[in-house]
Amino acid sequence: MRVPHRDRGSGLRFNITPLIDIVFLLVVFFLVTSHFVRTQEVDRVELPDATQTEDEDATPRRMVVNVLAGGQIRVNGRDVDIPFVEEALRRQSLDAGPNFEVQIRADRRIPYREIEPILLACSRNGITRVGFRVVRRSTSQPG
Repeated sequence: MRVPHRDRGSGLRFNITPLIDIVFLLVVFFLVTSHFVRTQEVDRVELPDATQTEDEDATPRRMVVNVLAGGQIRVNGRDVDIPFVEEALRRQSLDAGPNFEVQIRADRRIPYREIEPILLACSRNGITRVGFRVVRRSTSQPG
């Protein structure tokens, strides 16, 4: 006895076009985010502890000045001196306007006399929004 055979034709097809679109978007997303991660190089600085901190607001017009343990000053990953910092502050504060902010990331072992020239440069350029980056102290530690 012969079993009847049906011609199934091409049947259902799996459309991979949307899958390719999603993969392409993911690739573009990861390329863009990896670029942003590489643009701000973070120097190794041991930050001091703080008992009170303000939450960081999203201030797009900001300059970060790193003061390393050896006293070197770095801006945007480059070793600089105080005259360079002052000129960079002047240029960026003129471009940014009154909302320009300077963040100082100084190693906890750096004495104040090493940071004072940066603060004076901010003052001479009319920059009033100056902050110090610190490590938030855990509330479980004794104060």
